[in-house]
Amino acid sequence: RGGDDGKQQAVLGVSYVEDKSSIMGYDPSHTRFLKVYVAMPTMIPKLKTIMENGISLQGIRDADGAEVREPVVFHPFECNVPFVMRYMIDKDVTGASWLTLPK
Repeated sequence: RGGDDGKQQAVLGVSYVEDKSSIMGYDPSHTRFLKVYVAMPTMIPKLKTIMENGISLQGIRDADGAEVREPVVFHPFECNVPFVMRYMIDKDVTGASWLTLPK
């Protein structure tokens, strides 16, 4: 979405997800994630790079409750899933299934 300066907002939202399992068939050692919503699927590779290189976020605290001041490195999870496949999984559409469209 464009702002007053004409720039597009890349990240539309972030939600905390618990008890997530892999759609790719492997079992990760953790089940808590931040789900990031972006404006366009083409923004995911750049977001992945930013997360892997580290990002400074206000309000992030460590296990002891102290504010983290250095950049936090995130390990992206399933960001290599193609957009079409991700859409089908999110909408519970399977291959060779029937789709009902509104009139």
